[in-house]
Amino acid sequence: MSINANKKGDEKSDFVYDIVVKSLPTWESALALYRDWKLFMATYVSVGLRSRKTKVWQFKVLNKNPYYYSRKYKSPMPDWLQFDEWWFWFHQWVVTKRPASHGCVRLPGLYAAAMYSLTKSSPDIDVFISNNLYNYNK
Repeated sequence: MSINANKKGDEKSDFVYDIVVKSLPTWESALALYRDWKLFMATYVSVGLRSRKTKVWQFKVLNKNPYYYSRKYKSPMPDWLQFDEWWFWFHQWVVTKRPASHGCVRLPGLYAAAMYSLTKSSPDIDVFISNNLYNYNK
């Protein structure tokens, strides 16, 4: 991995990262992390319930925090990446085959930690949440 360090010791990634979330025929939804337009990591994820759907669209990662704590849900949300200006995030949590969150995208622990670690120094991360995410006619 190529990393350039500036004078203060902060790291800046040379890679372009894209995150794609979409529905699959064998599982409700999955996440793919692309680095320089090549698939780098993929995992199953849990998205929002039908009553609190994960937004579908194209987003940018706005904030990052490895130790985020939700005051609203009174729960830690490790390796948190905010991709919407309101209430939608990627974070570590238990992943089920069916939608299970309040709109966030839940990732298995090791995948959330890896995705956070890879992207923490990247200033510009595109997120694509597919409009097929709630296609129930599989």
